[in-house]
Amino acid sequence: MSDLAGMVSETLRIGLIGCGEVCEHKHLPALRGLEGARVTAVADMNESQARHVAARYGIEHVFADPQSLIQSGVADVIGALVPPAAHLEVAAMAVEAGRHVLVEKPLALGMEQADKLVELERGHDVRILMGFHMRWHRLIRRAREYVQSGALGIIESIHATWNSPRLDLGIPDWKRHRVDGGGSIVEIGVHLFDLWRYLLQTEVEEVFAMSRHGTRDDESAVVTAVLANGALASARLSERTAHDMQVEICGAAGRVRVAGQRFDGFETYAQEETDGALRPRLRAMKRFFHELPRGIAQQRSLGDYGNSYRGAWTHLLDAIRAPRRPECTVEDGRAALRVALAAAASATDGRPVRVAAAPPVLAPAASVGGIVS
Repeated sequence: MSDLAGMVSETLRIGLIGCGEVCEHKHLPALRGLEGARVTAVADMNESQARHVAARYGIEHVFADPQSLIQSGVADVIGALVPPAAHLEVAAMAVEAGRHVLVEKPLALGMEQADKLVELERGHDVRILMGFHMRWHRLIRRAREYVQSGALGIIESIHATWNSPRLDLGIPDWKRHRVDGGGSIVEIGVHLFDLWRYLLQTEVEEVFAMSRHGTRDDESAVVTAVLANGALASARLSERTAHDMQVEICGAAGRVRVAGQRFDGFETYAQEETDGALRPRLRAMKRFFHELPRGIAQQRSLGDYGNSYRGAWTHLLDAIRAPRRPECTVEDGRAALRVALAAAASATDGRPVRVAAAPPVLAPAASVGGIVS
């Protein structure tokens, strides 16, 4: 439905294109029971996978290709959950048909595609949300408010860890290769590059990266950066070791740490406090018991991480109804992609790379089976 006014008071119908792991295990659980919205259709070139997902979640319409879903008229909003190389194609079809879109990360594989997506949004009266769902994580948003309050003083540094272990068995081929959007620098790193910008309201100026290859590109990586506000940033990334998602922001007056997979994972420290000091440990105990009912309830729901997907979708639907531009735009996706392009070039060439001078496409991994700096 291209008539925005006509859909504001109705239940918005959502069609998801791409029925892989992120669709089946992240987006669809988050969308289940979401007020004012209903998933009406899914599409995937692997029609058996699409039918499996549709049967699991009780979805009425199944399509074997994106265009058939978009042109069918059974969805007002499209989730572009396809591999990165197809983001532009799917988003363009949806926008030109008057559909609103959520685009998964990374926005694209190069600046030409990213620029086309930016221009696409500017030329049409639709809402496009960049799928950086961690912006809607409850504790990340709390940390942003804490930074903006001035409680940390001048920001010195931001440090983040994201480990998301993946087995080789059954992994899509594109996730094996950096140039296709796979590996920790691109697929995971763009989340943290966006969080650097989101939490500190600044840009990334220069990066230096090292990565470790195995059977896949960039199975682990470390990225350091200089930010425009003078702060330093670092990201530790891995697709091999145990799950972890943490962000720590350090300022002249103290620090704040978020453990994104803990219900009580928001900690603050004054300048003179250490982890082992009595006051922060007592605060941690109080916080644990205060947050425990929420934590128990979350065992039967999505948890803060899963709810961040729900928050992103809720924000997009609210932006459609308002109407207003979403908070996380394709320009944000473009900015995070450019940092990833610089990091990939740095990991390949072994030198710092200015983000403004990053190559327009992803640099291929130099080799497989060793450490490359």
